[in-house]
Amino acid sequence: MKILADENVPFSVIRMIEQRGYDIRWIRKDAPGVSDIEVMQLAYRDNRVILTFDHDFGELAVKDTAYPSVGIILLRLHQMTPGDMAEYITNIICSRDDWEGHFSVLEYDRIRMRSLH
Repeated sequence: MKILADENVPFSVIRMIEQRGYDIRWIRKDAPGVSDIEVMQLAYRDNRVILTFDHDFGELAVKDTAYPSVGIILLRLHQMTPGDMAEYITNIICSRDDWEGHFSVLEYDRIRMRSLH
């Protein structure tokens, strides 16, 4: 699985996911300031799952079919240190292989997944 991390994802998360062998790109480094729609287009073009804290991606992916998506992982994790967050997110992402094709919400105690097709 290839991942495109939104600007709001901490670098510690990017680094740890990368260390686990995933192909991950980061909007903050590669295309800072682009719109959510442009992020969606970049991810779709490069066949990447979007990793984000931004709820707007759910609206775009689920309600607006003009913006197709490979997959989206919405993070709902607050009040964690960057290091703890990085470890938690990385462990959860590595524990599954079915992120593609889903809009997923990652919370402390559960993962909710909805098919995008």
